[in-house]
Amino acid sequence: MKVRFYIPFLLLPLLISCSKSKISNFTEYMKWINNPEHGLVKEKYVSGLKISVKYLPPDFLAHKELKRMESRVETTKDSLVNLYSKSKTFLITIAPDEREGEKKGDLMLTGISNYREYKERVFDLNFNLEEYVELIAGKEVYEPVLSGMINGYDLTNKKEFYLVFSEKQGQQGLDQSKEMDLVFDDEFFNSGRTHFLFKQEHLASIPQFVF
Repeated sequence: MKVRFYIPFLLLPLLISCSKSKISNFTEYMKWINNPEHGLVKEKYVSGLKISVKYLPPDFLAHKELKRMESRVETTKDSLVNLYSKSKTFLITIAPDEREGEKKGDLMLTGISNYREYKERVFDLNFNLEEYVELIAGKEVYEPVLSGMINGYDLTNKKEFYLVFSEKQGQQGLDQSKEMDLVFDDEFFNSGRTHFLFKQEHLASIPQFVF
């Protein structure tokens, strides 16, 4: 009787893993990620800005990296997914608040009075963004190990930045805490201190992307 009781219990994590939904179409996968109801995208409007933060799953990052490689063997894909699973990556987008339909000027020129200030803003956004962002998970506070501005070549008036957080020795909050609070202390556009809360239950429900 004991054997009958414990075998299902021991197999429970495996059964949960096998029951995780899967998506093989990239367009459908991105629709799922970008759906605010799934908890991976957070948006706030503050001080004339629209600030959004999106969690980027390991499968997405591995797929993006694999597309740039000549070798596309299964072991390479698995290694990339495992690598990106050891950190948390976010995309933060800052754009003017245009909900009223009014087009705003160049975001990078907001509050700028001369070319020197403009160069300083560009430099800080490219190389010092980690000084203005932190991720709070349980009792642990994380600073980005990587950050940078994405140099887009489209005509949209927005700026995008990637942020990567990983555990240091002795830290375990990124996977074990129930929530992660990404805090952006905006001294560039004077929007203040803004919080973006992500729940682990939402991250755990992300479908597996089969590629």
